[in-house]
Amino acid sequence: MRTDVFAYGIAPGQQIVIVDDEITTGRTLADLTRRLREVGAVPLAAACLVEDTTRGARDLLTGLGLPLVSLTTIKGAV
Repeated sequence: MRTDVFAYGIAPGQQIVIVDDEITTGRTLADLTRRLREVGAVPLAAACLVEDTTRGARDLLTGLGLPLVSLTTIKGAV
């Protein structure tokens, strides 16, 4: 599991939509959202291809004020 978040060339005031292939816990996107805000960027929303609806990602991101749009959802991996 990766714990570092790197984003380059982000300018204060820049509006950003974060895109990820899959979201399970939402921690990576939450960390990235916090870091972007620290440098003055404005994360508007997050989008993903697949969202695991059983791990609380949507609630975590909603708590940060970051709307999540997903192409498809699953109820956990088997």
